[in-house]
Amino acid sequence: MCSSDPPGAPLPAATPRPRITEGVFFTTPPDLPHGPHGLARDAVLGAQRERSLIAATELLAATSSVRDIGIREIAREARLSTSAFYRCYHDKESCLLAGHARFVEVVHRSFIAALGSAADWDEQAAAAVESVLSLFSADPVTARAYLVGLEGLGEAARRRRRETITAMATALKNTRDTHWPGAEQLPVSAYEGAIVAIRHQVASALETAVDGDDLRRRTSEVLPSLARMLA
Repeated sequence: MCSSDPPGAPLPAATPRPRITEGVFFTTPPDLPHGPHGLARDAVLGAQRERSLIAATELLAATSSVRDIGIREIAREARLSTSAFYRCYHDKESCLLAGHARFVEVVHRSFIAALGSAADWDEQAAAAVESVLSLFSADPVTARAYLVGLEGLGEAARRRRRETITAMATALKNTRDTHWPGAEQLPVSAYEGAIVAIRHQVASALETAVDGDDLRRRTSEVLPSLARMLA
């Protein structure tokens, strides 16, 4: 027995898996009743899909590697059978891409809602960045999963990331050109470059942030410089 622990010493506690924040990107559905329940098939599948998305997201945030996640592990964490998982998704990649699609949808909706909310462009740029940073600070687990851990999914994930960056950059350009017509007309690529730089800064903070409050502190420190990239 090669151990420095005395006989009978308690095993070290397992590190708890990081959990999503309810209601930001995902919401855990109620437990399905056991036995006959009369629920519509679509309602059951919807609940199982959401549980699968949450489990895959939390596992990805914990490992930061797609390769370290298996279907059985996702199903177990979602409290589903593997056959139930396969009724929801073809494979783990389609599940993770669906989770990423939800992440992108919420981020983009918040970003668009923040546009046109300020009196001058500098304030507008800060408000747009702040809207996204607030989401990431509210649920750093989901942000870490899809900003840091999704690279292993290959071209499909990279293509979606490029499309999202272009859509956000186009929205910024259209807002600036419409509300501040006297400003210099910059190409979409200029806004894309700023968004990529902001994404890199946030991803770096997510890799080492302890929790949402820590991430909020770190991003607040660099918010003025991030906003200046767009200004």
